[in-house]
Amino acid sequence: ESMIFRDMMELPVSLQPEGSTDENPICLESVLEDDFRQLLRILAPPYREPVPVLTFSEWTSMLKLADMWCMDVVKEHAILTMSGLSGIDPVDKVVVGRKYRIKNWLLPAFNVILQRSQSFTEYDLERLGTLFRFPINLLAKESEVFRDMMEIPAPAQAEGLTDENPIRLDGVLHDDFVKLLTILAPPQRFKEPVPTLSFSEWTSVLKLADMWCMDVVKEHAIATMNQISKVDPIDKVVVARKYGVNSWLVPSFDALLRRSQPWDEQDVERLGLSTVLKLVELRDR
Repeated sequence: ESMIFRDMMELPVSLQPEGSTDENPICLESVLEDDFRQLLRILAPPYREPVPVLTFSEWTSMLKLADMWCMDVVKEHAILTMSGLSGIDPVDKVVVGRKYRIKNWLLPAFNVILQRSQSFTEYDLERLGTLFRFPINLLAKESEVFRDMMEIPAPAQAEGLTDENPIRLDGVLHDDFVKLLTILAPPQRFKEPVPTLSFSEWTSVLKLADMWCMDVVKEHAIATMNQISKVDPIDKVVVARKYGVNSWLVPSFDALLRRSQPWDEQDVERLGLSTVLKLVELRDR
């Protein structure tokens, strides 16, 4: 079924000894056991009748390997069978449809999502992603990372030109990006009055400014956060350590030494046992 394995078999025996003995098997790097097991259920015996009763998730495991190993007939068989399954979460269908280029799943799945009464959960947003239409030059104005991206010649950098091919910000949370845009847009440098954000929301801005080398935005965030009152000193210590805001550490440790409440398990986890022990010793003095 696979062009990949056919090519492997055509290598001279002297060059391809893998798979000839149990001691020297073909190593399938990064392939999960459960995924491979689902594929074998379909291949042995080949396309047995009746079709094995697999869940959408199990068929997805098989589809993943069929796509990876160029098993075109197996892939078509999986897609056809999965299309007939009922009661599937439409968000799951969108995620799988995008990943394996099953375009005819997308519109029906989006239609179901639009017609359902339940609201989006954070998990839904994380899996579906959110499309932002925002001028990249405003990001590039503040960020070395986005400036470098804009300098790539057009044929090599097609991302961001259409809704169908956006710039993907992998690992960036929706809420963090929204908070950054709150500061950057409208396109007047850090609009006045300063948006009223909580310490946690400014931390979202600081996180992305640090990640994308937005030095001026980072300084602006730190200066504004420094003026916010009634912030948990442990929050300040954690953020200061992570983003190198050394000027926050001594005042925050001083506030921790003066507070009357005892340390709890969460405090120890966030600050680290070594830091807590040193603070306890200082307080006892």
